[in-house]
Amino acid sequence: MTTPYWTTAIANAVKRRRQGETPFSAEHIRRAKSWVTCACGKQNPRIPRVGIKDTTWPANAGAPLDIKLQIHGQEFYRAVCGQFPNRAEGILAKIELRGAEVVAELEAKP
Repeated sequence: MTTPYWTTAIANAVKRRRQGETPFSAEHIRRAKSWVTCACGKQNPRIPRVGIKDTTWPANAGAPLDIKLQIHGQEFYRAVCGQFPNRAEGILAKIELRGAEVVAELEAKP
């Protein structure tokens, strides 16, 4: 599943980088920080996630249960915070691929 918000945000960040400007805004960083609005959170809603009642740390609410997606999500956040749009673009591709794999695994279960 593609993530239109992040695809557009990254494309614009790459352009800003080329123009010598700061690629990602404070709003981008805020969105990347939250599991609900980050690149992982914008994947298929069928992907199992940590519920607000399932965690003692509210920042974990919405995190995918899949460890690979969690790692990619953390990498994505660091790329956005570090102002590395090309790195964020590559990680977004990994997130989308793993998200599709998780959904396929769910669909394959009887």
